[in-house]
Amino acid sequence: MNGLLLATVFLPLIGAVALWIVAPLGRDAIRWATLAVTVATFACAARLIANFPTDAAGQASYALTEWNWVGQVQNVNLDIRFALGLDGLGLWMFGLSALLMITSVLVSWEAIKDREPLFYGMLLLLEFGCLGVFSARDIVLFYIFFEFTLIPLFFLIGIWGSEDRRYAASKFFIYTLAGSMLTFLGLLAIVFWSYEPTSGGEKLVFSIPELTARLADHPIPIGWQIAVFVALFAGFAIRVPLFPLHTWLPLAHVQAPTAGSVILAGILLKIGVYGFLRFSVPMLPQAAAVMMPWLLWLSVAGIIYGALVALAQSDIKRLIAYSSVSHLGFCMLGLFAFNPTGVQGSVLQMVNHGLSTGGLFALVGMIYE
Repeated sequence: MNGLLLATVFLPLIGAVALWIVAPLGRDAIRWATLAVTVATFACAARLIANFPTDAAGQASYALTEWNWVGQVQNVNLDIRFALGLDGLGLWMFGLSALLMITSVLVSWEAIKDREPLFYGMLLLLEFGCLGVFSARDIVLFYIFFEFTLIPLFFLIGIWGSEDRRYAASKFFIYTLAGSMLTFLGLLAIVFWSYEPTSGGEKLVFSIPELTARLADHPIPIGWQIAVFVALFAGFAIRVPLFPLHTWLPLAHVQAPTAGSVILAGILLKIGVYGFLRFSVPMLPQAAAVMMPWLLWLSVAGIIYGALVALAQSDIKRLIAYSSVSHLGFCMLGLFAFNPTGVQGSVLQMVNHGLSTGGLFALVGMIYE
């Protein structure tokens, strides 16, 4: 399974490069090659899901592939690794990413008639980034994939979008990038705080499971926890998007091509909730408990606001976009309920929303065409 996970993540990247080879063969060759890559990627992801172990020991090391990426720098051992692995948290979002990319290719089959190699190449690069986000086991690797997903979607909206596509792409990029910079500082603060030279930790550890275990034994003081939590919140809440940081979303959905809307609603919005589940709550539990009432109220406000504003829309893509604000509020509400049922419901609702909203945007795209 280790090699299969590595192949699944890198198959879209290889496919994106291969598109330039088949580009002279014409539009049909490009479309069929892209579809073949996405179907093969989904088949690999489905096998990974089917073979996921039921025991905790097997899940801890399932499909784990890692090697040292960055070593010693100026007498400081930076234990930065290219580490990929799947656990129960990222497993279904990994499979959802592979599934929705097939839908994105199919709904673009007749709609895209300009610069097809570039368009389908960007789709495959976006799939590569999404698969990497949900399987990364190293903080630096996670952040690279986290930021990488912005680039293909920026071009998808800016080149193949509607009339105000450039404004929508710029607003999307600026919003998400600004929040991501603070998130990066928060992640670095977690790494530096877990550095313990007196207890045998002569290196800076970037492994997500190891950092989670270290911070459980030696938590960050509550004041610093809150500061780091707010830094992480800036990037993750914008990606959700949590009310009132949602204003970039309706415009991006309206202006994006159908494939961009499917991926944005079905996968990319879940990365924000996934970040809270992966980093903010397990690594900063005391700060999460302090901030819980505020986040619950923001979630409820987003649920009600998104639903009411959706009722007033005359543009169907904008209607679905505001309904997504409402739906993602339920995901955040379940997460910060701080009980197993709520967290499980949050993850289940992320999968549900990816399937239903991805399908809705696909239908809207076909109606537009």
